[in-house]
Amino acid sequence: MSKIRSFINKGHNIYFILILTFVFSVILRIGLGILCGQMNVFYDELLHWNLSKSIYYHLGSNFRNDILSYKEILYSIVLSVSHSFGNVQTQYHIAVGINSVLMSSVLFPAYFMSEKFLNNRFRSFIIAFLSIMLPEMYYTTKILQENLYYPMVIWFFYIFIVLILKNQYKLRNIIFLASYIFLVSLCKQMALNIFAGVVLYYILQFLVFDKQNRKKCLISLLYFITTFMVLKVAYDILFNIINGISKESSAESTIIAILQNMFDSYLLSRLIFPALSYLILSTLFFSYFTITLPLSFGKFLNKKESQLFLLIGTILFSTIMVICLRIIPAENLDEIMHRFHFRYMFYLIVPLLIVFFSIYDKVKIIKFNYSIIVISLLYGLLLGYISIKPAEGSTIDCVGANYIKYLFDSEMMVNTLRMLVIIGIAFGIYLLYKRRLNCFIPFW
Repeated sequence: MSKIRSFINKGHNIYFILILTFVFSVILRIGLGILCGQMNVFYDELLHWNLSKSIYYHLGSNFRNDILSYKEILYSIVLSVSHSFGNVQTQYHIAVGINSVLMSSVLFPAYFMSEKFLNNRFRSFIIAFLSIMLPEMYYTTKILQENLYYPMVIWFFYIFIVLILKNQYKLRNIIFLASYIFLVSLCKQMALNIFAGVVLYYILQFLVFDKQNRKKCLISLLYFITTFMVLKVAYDILFNIINGISKESSAESTIIAILQNMFDSYLLSRLIFPALSYLILSTLFFSYFTITLPLSFGKFLNKKESQLFLLIGTILFSTIMVICLRIIPAENLDEIMHRFHFRYMFYLIVPLLIVFFSIYDKVKIIKFNYSIIVISLLYGLLLGYISIKPAEGSTIDCVGANYIKYLFDSEMMVNTLRMLVIIGIAFGIYLLYKRRLNCFIPFW
């Protein structure tokens, strides 16, 4: 392993490895997509595929012979290129190729922002490699927005790490960040959660974490919101004029429904359990210690580590709130088992790994913080009351959960899984107590 590390750290070898890994990933995913993938026709896939066809033939947002007030069409625009080729099967194979290139391209921003943050090529390459090894990379065989949304969000974190962490109140950078998030919002509605997460980030900076720069923080927040809203409103008006649309868009109806549910006190009380479930399940699927370690050693984090971790937290919070306020009432309200929509947040594992690696060496020298025991005990107790076997529908929404679903498909096996999780957490705490964090993964 030391030879591999020295090879990566030497000269320009890392660039050769990155390109080779990218090419291998693209070829592998195209091959798997052609051999194993198929054109599914559930609503999301049908929507994006037909919109891409409509765009190719200059019919606007035509779907099922009707102009659809659906404005997040950036992925469909990219995919429309595939309709230039042969029959439907060939077009689908071209789409698989486009998906494979898009998803695999995550490797580059993931590596460069990690290297910028950690100043460690070897660990940065591990993060970049893991970024294209997630189960959600399965989406390359599907006509889903995640194929474009995932790399775009990772580039958002790249911008935040490279520009904002240098000077989080520099107005030029703030305007650029808001403009880029607007561009991401043209790909997927869930990008509004990122916008909300950044707004909450600056609000918390203003109220709690950076009181000495409150004036700069407030000005930056106003510039950020204004830039995004001006671009968003201008785009919506232009889209409606071009397509002759007068009714509200799907995004607007979603926002209205969320606001209405926020003032329904009885509904809010029924959403406590789903919110806790999502918080715990997402913590589990993010590998647990990537969240609990930064929380437990929070006072030892430097400024940039704290800022990045805070942003991750605000985006995770806004995403869970949107899922609970909008999706849960329509799908799994008052049910123990939930359809776990992990595809709306899985990308957060990349910046979480960056923070984890950044504090990795600190944990070896810092006196053990017993708050991690409290967090772990609470997690273990709550785990006993929350089902970790996903509901039907998680096949797409949380690809990794399918392994849980089929390996632990009985009440006895679900309880076995709970025991294994708690034992694993307890063993991790023991290693932390003994200052042997490197036992988690020896070559780290």
